[in-house]
Amino acid sequence: MVNLSSRSSQKELLDADDISFADIQLCMRELNAINRLLGGHSITLQGLKQFHSEKETDLSICEIGCGGGDNLEAIAKKFRGTNIQLSFTGIDLKKECIEFAARQYPALHAKWITTDYREANF
Repeated sequence: MVNLSSRSSQKELLDADDISFADIQLCMRELNAINRLLGGHSITLQGLKQFHSEKETDLSICEIGCGGGDNLEAIAKKFRGTNIQLSFTGIDLKKECIEFAARQYPALHAKWITTDYREANF
């Protein structure tokens, strides 16, 4: 049995250099379903409320490790129909993830960056 009593510092399987894109894509779809069905996106949106003032009209969101971009899409959906101007940046180590996110959510008009977040140039 796996010990889940403490957080692992091991590299995630998705960050492995030898994982196929088919496996990455399957995992991203599964993560999106999990986030949508089990409340991951709603937790993100609740946390965002703490950082966003009702008086603000511009909101810039940068997601590090954006994968397939589904968190950014969930945020965009939440703010559709409001007067808030949104801008999104998605950062991921995997070029394939960034390409997938850009294809999956072209309406976000996000800035998609393939890099380590510590090296991102804004």
